[in-house]
Amino acid sequence: MGVQETDALCFIESFKSRYPGIQKFLKETVKKCTQDGFVQTIMGRHRYLPAIKETNPYKKAQAERQAVNTIIQGSAADIVKAATVNIQTQLEALPSIVKSFGHLESSFPKILSVIPKTGK
Repeated sequence: MGVQETDALCFIESFKSRYPGIQKFLKETVKKCTQDGFVQTIMGRHRYLPAIKETNPYKKAQAERQAVNTIIQGSAADIVKAATVNIQTQLEALPSIVKSFGHLESSFPKILSVIPKTGK
């Protein structure tokens, strides 16, 4: 990434001190996973991580990272899925004339015009 290790460590420590709740979340997630053997996403999906009780420190550390990532990324996926289902339900409730391709085609440039350009 082009960052010196000392600079990266400094950034991480600065981040942790600025947002102390994150460190608490990480520790509590690992502790709960160690007790239960699994983590749960916001919508209740479980991921079992038996390696969380591993004596091999590398395997244990990997399971700890998986526990945290599962909750964060899995919950994000849960939210996106719920939103997608909700959008689909809303679209299905629209009159068929609104759902026609011609309407979407004419609306698409309007939708794109309000999306900010990132320069990428």
